[in-house]
Amino acid sequence: MKVVLTGSNGQLGKTIALLRPKGIDLVSLTREDIDLKNNFECYEKIARLEPDWLINAAAYTAVDLAEVNIKKAFDINCEAPKQFSKVLKKYGGNLLQISTDFVFDGETNKPYSPLDRVNPINIYGKSKAAGEQVINEILGETKQSSIIRTSWLMSPFKNNFATTIFSLLRNKDTISIVSDQVGSPTSCESLAKTCWRVINIKNSNSISIPNILHWSNMGQASWYEIANYIYKTSKKQNLISNNPTIKPISTNEYKFKANRPMFSVLDSSLTSKTLNLKNISWEKAIESIIYCKLKNKNN
Repeated sequence: MKVVLTGSNGQLGKTIALLRPKGIDLVSLTREDIDLKNNFECYEKIARLEPDWLINAAAYTAVDLAEVNIKKAFDINCEAPKQFSKVLKKYGGNLLQISTDFVFDGETNKPYSPLDRVNPINIYGKSKAAGEQVINEILGETKQSSIIRTSWLMSPFKNNFATTIFSLLRNKDTISIVSDQVGSPTSCESLAKTCWRVINIKNSNSISIPNILHWSNMGQASWYEIANYIYKTSKKQNLISNNPTIKPISTNEYKFKANRPMFSVLDSSLTSKTLNLKNISWEKAIESIIYCKLKNKNN
């Protein structure tokens, strides 16, 4: 089975490639290999490769910059998936699209289910929601697509909240972290396993899978709580020798350019049940990332 992976240099793309099952002919594409802002190139590249599956792990994720780079955000997050969907429908390929908790407005106090109405409050969220819509319009009835919404992705590599905080904790005396945004941290490892599980099940036609799924690790936390847990776990493993102060601040104090959903916890229970996947707590996910840091330190 041939699988094309976009965004292969990103933290999720790297993890998906590392966890590739046996028997998969994986074609990894970076931004140098395919220009997601070029509609013609998006269509023609996939037409030439004709993969059985396309995992679109590429996205424009610069939330604040998206507020000014509106066209770029929509080209990458909406128009590229549209071209992918058109060419895949033509020859019978399948699309696995990674989406985001930012399609929701955050004005609730209970975890979002895949059936909840989307209402994004920033350009990034609007571009991803538009991407979901065009995929469903083109491939929804043919069952050639699966959309996995996820949130607060973290891993041992690349720039993400966990690696950034780990670095700051080691090098700063005081760091200020937003304490009033609540979400579901997700390890790239657990999401990558979910992606391959979806592909395996859909190929076998063993069970019916909804077009839209949610996947994040169990539990919920603020950025401030996560930062404190990273500190506690790193200190326990002797990866941090100093004692920095972690200061809670409000979203208004940070002065983001783009609005953020204040509560964007995703309900992944249906995905876990449907795919027969065991989930882990966000704390366990953080511990796994810190353990990788410890391993790299000792090697």
